[in-house]
Amino acid sequence: MKYDDIAFAFDFVSSDRPYINEAYLSKETETLYYDSPYADDDMFDTPPENVISTDDYIQIPHKNDLNLGYRLVRTFVRIHIPEEMSQVALFFNAPGAYARFKDLLKREDLLQEWYQFEADRTESKLRSWCELKGIELED
Repeated sequence: MKYDDIAFAFDFVSSDRPYINEAYLSKETETLYYDSPYADDDMFDTPPENVISTDDYIQIPHKNDLNLGYRLVRTFVRIHIPEEMSQVALFFNAPGAYARFKDLLKREDLLQEWYQFEADRTESKLRSWCELKGIELED
């Protein structure tokens, strides 16, 4: 299975709140199936009816399942701008948190560093998840 295909499915699932967009990997065929209330039926291969009730499919995780949401933000803030921890915590008590967080990073000249940190941690966590699920990756 190509890492980029798994990463695309992961990004699809993580592009909205948990349980809105879903993706499943067939263990047998390595086919990825997508489901979303926003997608047209002909946009993706939709999952078979038995996708949830069988062990033949692996559900692709949401970023929150891998602690790549607010927890990742807190880790970055603790390392780079610990003095802003309480301010960032307030951001995440209301809608628009990521926009406010990114505005702060722009002011602190840390936005590109955040993107690299997020990408590195995401790839590491996603590869570890694949290994745990027995998904052999090729690059």
